[in-house]
Amino acid sequence: MIARLVGFVLLAYGTISLAKDLGADQGRLTGLFGPYVYHYHDTGYNDIPRGTGLEWEPRGSSLEFGAVYFMNSYYQDCWLAYVGKRWFISDNKEGVYLSVIGGPVYGYRGDHEDTIPLNHHGLGVAAAPSIGYQYRSVNSQLMFLGNSAIVVIFGYDFWR
Repeated sequence: MIARLVGFVLLAYGTISLAKDLGADQGRLTGLFGPYVYHYHDTGYNDIPRGTGLEWEPRGSSLEFGAVYFMNSYYQDCWLAYVGKRWFISDNKEGVYLSVIGGPVYGYRGDHEDTIPLNHHGLGVAAAPSIGYQYRSVNSQLMFLGNSAIVVIFGYDFWR
C-alpha cells in the first residue's frame, strides 16, 4: 500500500510540475477517480479498480495528457500514461462529450499478458473510447474497454 501511495504521489507531482512548466495555469488540470468497473462476463474479476489520476489539457490545445494508477481486472497494480481528445456536442465545453484515449500501460503480467495488445513483460498499449458529461468543474464518464467492461470515472477540474 505504501508503494502505491508513493507511486501516485510521484505521478501526481510529475504531472503537476510538467503542467506548470508548460503553462498549465492557462489550461485545465483534472483529478480523476474510477471507483467501479462493470464486466460483461463476470467471472470473479476485480470490480473496484481504485483508479486515480491526473489529466491536463493546455489552453488552446485540442489534446489532453494524463496518467492514471489502477488495479486491473486481475488484481494487478497498473499505470497508464495517455494522450486523448474530447469532442463536445455544444460549443461551450459543457454538456455531453465523446472522448478517446490511448497510450502505454504497465502492469498486465504473467498469465494476463495476452489480455492487452502488444504486451511485452507487462508493458503494453491501451486505447479506449468514452462518453461523458461536463458540468462546470465536474465531469463523469463511461469508458468502454472493448468487449470486456465499462469503467465509471468521475473528474474534478482544479483549474480551467
